[in-house]
Amino acid sequence: MKLKNVLSLFVVSFLFINAAVSQVPQTQQQGQQNIDIEVSDEELETFIKISGELQGMQMEMRQKMGQIVKDNGMKMQRFQEIARGKQQGQDVETSEEEEKAYSKIQQEMQQENKKLQKKMQKALDDHSMDRKRFMNISKALRQDKELQNRFQKVQQQQQQRPQKQ
Repeated sequence: MKLKNVLSLFVVSFLFINAAVSQVPQTQQQGQQNIDIEVSDEELETFIKISGELQGMQMEMRQKMGQIVKDNGMKMQRFQEIARGKQQGQDVETSEEEEKAYSKIQQEMQQENKKLQKKMQKALDDHSMDRKRFMNISKALRQDKELQNRFQKVQQQQQQRPQKQ
């Protein structure tokens, strides 16, 4: 797979996770049109559970990424510099050693990304929510003040309940 495709896959996964677990903003952005969807309290509960799982996956992936970079003898800042340059089509000056390490890191990240995609889909499947619905709720939460308030109320109720194992 070409480097751009690997980077695109990684970026899409990262964006999906970030969108999925982003905290509800305190203010609405001006100029955005609200998404108009009905979300039940039960669906909000499910969304909160899935978001928590995805947030854990995101943290785990960040740690794995850092370890992959480190294990291949590169610093994260340098890796990001090379990746950003290549993604923007710039000629990044790298040594042969850096180029080999960068390539190996990309391959390992691609493998981890595939695992992550499966885990994310499994989390959605386990809670019987499809990806599109999850993303629509996520978008609505960022835009709809009333839904944000309901979300916070449901989240507080969930936190007060004893956890079932």
